Amino acid sequence: MDLNSFIERLREVLPPFFTRKAVGKYLDGFLTPETLANLDCAGTGPGGIRVGQCIMYERENFLNWLVERIVTSPPKNLHYAGKHQKDKENSHV
Repeated sequence: MDLNSFIERLREVLPPFFTRKAVGKYLDGFLTPETLANLDCAGTGPGGIRVGQCIMYERENFLNWLVERIVTSPPKNLHYAGKHQKDKENSHV
């Protein structure tokens, strides 16, 4: 599943507003309520609104925040190919 499919699937299943606890359910533990609480406390979380003692997240804000946090890395062979190429260049000096 690619990133766009993942986000679109979340857009389909997440309600318009949801709690930290629901995040764990919808993301199968990918992000826990505790992790979100820590990120919010540090000022790096998705931001939410307080309803009583509960923090609620708005779906689109949460998904935008999630996309910004997801880092895709290049395949390892590309990384190593670049390293080997650099080693070859340096060996001729």
